[in-house]
Amino acid sequence: MKDIDKDLEQYIINNIFPLYDKVDDGHNLKNHILPVINQSMGLAKKINDISINFNMVFVIAAYHDIGLIKGRDLHHIYSKIFVQEDVNLKKWFNDDEIELIAEAVEDHRASKKQRPRSIYGMIISDSDRNVDLNEILLRTHLCIQTKFPNLNLNDFETEFEKAYEWIVEKDSKDGYLNFYLDKQKQEKLVELHKQVSNKLLIKNKYYIIYNKSKSF
Repeated sequence: MKDIDKDLEQYIINNIFPLYDKVDDGHNLKNHILPVINQSMGLAKKINDISINFNMVFVIAAYHDIGLIKGRDLHHIYSKIFVQEDVNLKKWFNDDEIELIAEAVEDHRASKKQRPRSIYGMIISDSDRNVDLNEILLRTHLCIQTKFPNLNLNDFETEFEKAYEWIVEKDSKDGYLNFYLDKQKQEKLVELHKQVSNKLLIKNKYYIIYNKSKSF
C-alpha cells in the first residue's frame, strides 16, 4: 500500500489480518477491515494535514476491531490493550505514538458518547461508520448472531424486530451515529434518517438480505 512502510505492512498482513478469521462475517477482513483501512487512508488524505502519520492511520484501522476475538461488548477496550501489548509496534513507533494509536482504537466505537481524543480517533470513527442503507442492513444481518446470541435466527419476524430496534438505536434521527470529519457522510446522514423512519421500507429490504442468506 502506498504511503505505508513496507515492513510494517507485511507485519500486519502476516500477523494481524489472519486474526479476523475468528470474528463474525460483519467484521471480517474482506467485509469490514479492508474497507475501513481504505476509507481511513482516503479520509486522512482529504484532510491534507502534514502532521498526520499515515503509518498510524493504517495501524489504527487494522487493529480497531481486533478485540472482537475476546468479546463484543468490550471489544474497543480489548483492542486498545492488544495495541499496548504488541511489542512489535515499537519497531515503527515511539511510546507516545503507540498510546495515540491505542486511544484512537478505543475511541472508534460508535456508541461511545465522548468525542475522540485525537484526529486519529476521528478518522477511524468516521471510517468505521456507514450511511449506505443496504450496507447497514447487510452488516446488521451478518453481526446479529454475535450481538444477540440467544436469538432464533430461523424466524424472520423475530430477527427483523430485533434488527430494526438495533438500527433505530444507531441510525435514526435520535440515534448515536454521527461524524466528525467526513462532510460527505454527514450530508448523507439526513437521508439515512428518513429511510430508517420507514419501517416497511427497512423490512422489505431486510427480507431480501435475510432470504438470500438462507438460500445458501
